[in-house]
Amino acid sequence: MNDAIIELEAYQQALLEAEKVGDFKEICQAKANLSLAFYSTGKLDEALRIIDEAIEIAEQENDKTSLASYLGKRGVILFESDDFIKAQECFLRVLDFAEEIGNNAYKCDALGNLGLILASTGDPAGSMEKLNEALSVARQMGDSSRELTQLGNVGHTYLQVANIEDAIKTYTLAVQIAKKIGDRKSEAGYLNNLGVLYNNISQYDSLIKVFEQVLKISTEVDDKKLESNALQYLTKGCFAKGDTALAIQYARRALELMNELETPADPSPIKDILITCLIKEERFSDALDEIKKELDNVRFEKNKERELVLLGQFADTFYQIGELDKSLDAYQLALNLSVRLQRKILEGRLAGRLGAIYADLGERERSNQYIDRAIQVAEKEKDLQTLAEQYFLRALNYKETGQTNEAINDCHKSIGIFNKIGLIAQEQQAQNLLTELQTK
Repeated sequence: MNDAIIELEAYQQALLEAEKVGDFKEICQAKANLSLAFYSTGKLDEALRIIDEAIEIAEQENDKTSLASYLGKRGVILFESDDFIKAQECFLRVLDFAEEIGNNAYKCDALGNLGLILASTGDPAGSMEKLNEALSVARQMGDSSRELTQLGNVGHTYLQVANIEDAIKTYTLAVQIAKKIGDRKSEAGYLNNLGVLYNNISQYDSLIKVFEQVLKISTEVDDKKLESNALQYLTKGCFAKGDTALAIQYARRALELMNELETPADPSPIKDILITCLIKEERFSDALDEIKKELDNVRFEKNKERELVLLGQFADTFYQIGELDKSLDAYQLALNLSVRLQRKILEGRLAGRLGAIYADLGERERSNQYIDRAIQVAEKEKDLQTLAEQYFLRALNYKETGQTNEAINDCHKSIGIFNKIGLIAQEQQAQNLLTELQTK
């Protein structure tokens, strides 16, 4: 039984006891707590029904403070249910009660929630106006926790209108306030928001700096989920920066935690980074071990798309260490699977890769069989780069077999396509071969 269910049962028992006593305030509070418990377990209809009962009692007793509180909770439930009109009505009533009883906390919360509704209904300007009002009230109160909440709402609204610069400024301010008041959970949360933004705009130095702080906090507060998330982003950041050794360290720790936590997040991107980094570090044996383990997993899960990716990595790694027979076997398996999955562009590229390896082995006729297949697929799929590369490779084969006219013809084809798609270095390479052929 999870904590939410235990909490729900405890509040149900508390409501029964409050009803025995007969004190309306205790009954209302018990109902409010029970409503929150239902809300936490995703049972929004039950949460709404219970909070409505609390509101009805508070109205009968003319308890405006409780009414403001319960209407705010009702508004949150309706907002979560995407019933924005009724949610807005609730928060407007909260504002009225807050003004009447002089409760700035309720006023701040209601303004913030109204701002979120306006953002969700396509009015970012109106949203920002309400959120800034809420922020102003929080600051007048000296309530740093509410200020943090409203800064988070402001940052979220900036993101909705793609104002990344101001979102970063807002979250940075929130981090500073959270640190000042010692709210480590909020500090980590806003640092995480910053890190995700830096990832989205490819500012990897800043990403690494931010998630190193998140990682430190996660170990201090013993939050494994937070630690796992930080490790995943640090893996991606270090990989993007070219720090393969550190990316390997972070990736191994991330995968270990993801497995321990049985996280729903897909570990494949982290595993791919780990394998790629091991290859770049020329730790080929370790890379092959990782690929073999992952291949066993995906075959058990019958994930053919993932198997196709791994077979390509397997073949590439064997090629790099000179085990061409094993590389050919893996590429052939990948080619066969690409046909079964109808991955046409990949089929053409894999056929071309097989053709290149057979050319390395001096088996020109067999090489051309795969190259012809690659050209046929690339032409049909309009994969111009592969098409140009295969014409060039076949020209090299023809050169070696003394078929000069055929080689010249393929050179002209590859030069024209490389020029069309702007691959200047490759075009020059083909031009050099053409010049060599024509001067014989």
